[in-house]
Amino acid sequence: MTSPINPKADEWWDLSWSPWFGCEKISPGCRHCYAAELAKRFPKTFGGWGRGRDIKRPKHWETPLAFDRRARKLGRPLTVFPSVCDPFEPRAGLVEVRADFFCRVVVETRHLIWLLLTKRPERIVAHVEHALDIDDGLPYELGTHGPLPNVWYGASVERADYLWRIAELKKVPAAGRFVSFSPLLGPVAERLTAGDLEGIDWVQIEGEQYTPHLDAAECRVEWVADLAALCADAGVPVFIKQLGSHVTYGGHRVAYRDGRGADPDDWPVGLRRRREYPVFRAAEAVS
Repeated sequence: MTSPINPKADEWWDLSWSPWFGCEKISPGCRHCYAAELAKRFPKTFGGWGRGRDIKRPKHWETPLAFDRRARKLGRPLTVFPSVCDPFEPRAGLVEVRADFFCRVVVETRHLIWLLLTKRPERIVAHVEHALDIDDGLPYELGTHGPLPNVWYGASVERADYLWRIAELKKVPAAGRFVSFSPLLGPVAERLTAGDLEGIDWVQIEGEQYTPHLDAAECRVEWVADLAALCADAGVPVFIKQLGSHVTYGGHRVAYRDGRGADPDDWPVGLRRRREYPVFRAAEAVS
């Protein structure tokens, strides 16, 4: 299965829209945050970044509704990834905007699949339930009411010491769950089993990319290959976006033409076909 909007399949989502911009860095995978780099280049658009910043919201909240009409016309769901925020960042100023996002956008776009990726999976249930409580003032429980049918929740895991996020993610009632090993900063497959991926519907892998201010961290092809093999054993589709800007293979540095190792033709043969998608189903029949 390939993306209907991204035929190049260079990204693992179809469309991107974020209900606010920015989040606080909390772990090593945040070091080279590309969204923070965007904010430095375009401060008027994205605002500040990190602790104490003002909340910056996009101007066009009708955009997801246009995406939804597009998906309905296309005849299949489209995936939307909020790429410049963490939807479950615990900041008081985000309570109302998060409620607006879930109640006025997510529940009204049933032909879209929202891919909500976080480094805070332990907060998902509380934040979603609180957001939906605000809408009608009545208690909302994911375990009782059931998961939102057009939302897939994801957890970022950059190193083995953050594998606990997968266990937290698996506690969330969800239409789908995915894990993003992005950026992959160390070996993780040796600390995982196929059973650990039970209940996970999709995995993405990505090596770190160079930014103007920081060199990319090393990503070893062996780490990627071992993780992809484990996913195959578990029957979980895996999408390798890129190997990164600092790649080693067999102990030797590998240079790629595009500077980020995103062309599968440059990868070892066993990895070249590892851009796989799960089956996404819209919350409503698409006609």
